[in-house]
Amino acid sequence: MKKQSVHKQGQLYTYYRIVESYRDEQGKNKHRTIQYIGRLSDEEVVTITRQLKEHSYPFLEGSRSSKLENKQQTRLLSSKVWVPLSLTIVTYLPAHLKEWIVAEHDTLMIVKEGQAEAQIQGSRLLIHANQVLFCPAGSGVFLYNASAQPLQVFKVMFTSNDSTLTSSRSAMNLPAIISTHSPLEIQRLCKEWLEITEYATELSMEKQIYSQLLFYQLLHLIWNDQSVATEASHLTLIEQAVHYVKTHYREEIRRDVIAAQLGITPEHFSRIFRKYKDCSFTEYVYRWRMNMAKKDLQSSSASISEIAKRNAYPDDHYFSRRFKQSFSLSPKQYQSSKKQYAAWNYPFTAMLLHLDIVPQAGYLESWKWDIYHRKLDLSTMNILHTDLDQSIQLMNKLQPDLVFAYQDNAGKEMLEEYVPLQTIEIDDYDWKQQWLWLAEQVGEVRQAEQWLHNWNTQVEQARKQLLQQIPSHQTVGIYKIVSEKIYVYGDQRSMGGPLIYQELGHQPPVIVQERIIDQHFICQQIEISELNLYAADHMIVIHYPVEGETATLIEPVMESEAWSQLQAVQNKQVYMMDRNIFYGFDPCSLEAQLHLWLQQFRS
Repeated sequence: MKKQSVHKQGQLYTYYRIVESYRDEQGKNKHRTIQYIGRLSDEEVVTITRQLKEHSYPFLEGSRSSKLENKQQTRLLSSKVWVPLSLTIVTYLPAHLKEWIVAEHDTLMIVKEGQAEAQIQGSRLLIHANQVLFCPAGSGVFLYNASAQPLQVFKVMFTSNDSTLTSSRSAMNLPAIISTHSPLEIQRLCKEWLEITEYATELSMEKQIYSQLLFYQLLHLIWNDQSVATEASHLTLIEQAVHYVKTHYREEIRRDVIAAQLGITPEHFSRIFRKYKDCSFTEYVYRWRMNMAKKDLQSSSASISEIAKRNAYPDDHYFSRRFKQSFSLSPKQYQSSKKQYAAWNYPFTAMLLHLDIVPQAGYLESWKWDIYHRKLDLSTMNILHTDLDQSIQLMNKLQPDLVFAYQDNAGKEMLEEYVPLQTIEIDDYDWKQQWLWLAEQVGEVRQAEQWLHNWNTQVEQARKQLLQQIPSHQTVGIYKIVSEKIYVYGDQRSMGGPLIYQELGHQPPVIVQERIIDQHFICQQIEISELNLYAADHMIVIHYPVEGETATLIEPVMESEAWSQLQAVQNKQVYMMDRNIFYGFDPCSLEAQLHLWLQQFRS
């Protein structure tokens, strides 16, 4: 058994593989890999080493090729007995906040309704009804629902009673998405299992045995296909290769070196890379470097020769020739050409339009379209929708010079493989800093600063007007009602928080200041029984219904006794706001929010 150490993201990882000796045609002793194992604990190293010496290692018998391609499956199911711990249904409402989940035990997340999204090692991945998210014990994953439909998942937790083996593992002990061939049967088993256990305080022996039987049938359906482990293993290898390119593209990159680090032959690496990326590895590296060069030519003051060297082209003449072959312009011509921009989220699309720049593509709400099309020609703008694959394909076809996005935007990792991306972390910049940052990227800082000057004048006038209606000692709160749930918002980027608290300077309830604003939280969910603690003298209410539901669902909250006893309700100081207008924090949204807020006191 051989081990190999790899530096990744500033940390040292050790991987293991099983090799065998042979003599080549010249009679020289050589080694070839017969199985790539991955990371092991010290106990596993001792156990496998002993098994190899005793010729009792279970993977060496039978059909070697099929077993080598099923590392994840074999290691998971090699334990003597797997014990089910629990089965529950977890519901995520539309636009559910990103949630970090650490698996206490081996966990299966099976989509029942809707479409989940998971963030694994910085990549956002969609999880459909025919896929299962497997989280090994101790692993972590961001899980959320970014769609307009509710998401329900079956959550199955289980463990092993075999103390000689560690917990089950996916590749490198990371969460993995597993494709299944019988999603309806898997759901049927989960539903039947849930019917037995959901409300039972104690199960009879017969029901215990039957629930265990359902559990093992579930495992069998998920892991019975020999291609599942191979698929997961290949995807992991591709992800590692792509990450290497993104972090080392300024250096020499050799296919054989990367293949060796991954424990496979260069030829096999090329085959699986083309299968998943639809291009050769060399083409992928070339495209990535050219896109990085495009970004450098727009944002850097460095010379063309320096930019060429920065992107692993020591000969700037050769770099210029390759650049022109790709984009029909020399680097110098490209620097002075008019640029085409695009946005990968709603705020940056609106910000570009507010700077009188019509992007090639972007996300835009219908009410903002009505505003902007009166002063700008939007006929050339492509509106992006929720289907990420289609949106990425469109961006690849359009080839904008620069696309603006947040670091955590869905599909960002895949998008930047096709077009130059300029990103920031949304939590590191307030709305004004984002506005000025974007303006600097497109060369419109003067226009952005002029808008801020005019905006500050509007806000100052509004403050004076509002003081007559809301004295400085009175408080204002922001409350979002989603079905029967209540969320209280602070001064961060949503539901009018930046306008109400940062710009207009309204005072939040003390508990909102201490538990939400001072902690830099966006919002906090509360129970109806806690309303009196979080209530303000003036209450801004935003109803956010689940898709297909009606406004009557607000009644459980607003018709409750706790609601009727609130001082703001009795004083008729509750203000129902448009959820579409109060969602954003871009200049267009803020202007509309200010107008709507002032309107409450003029009517």
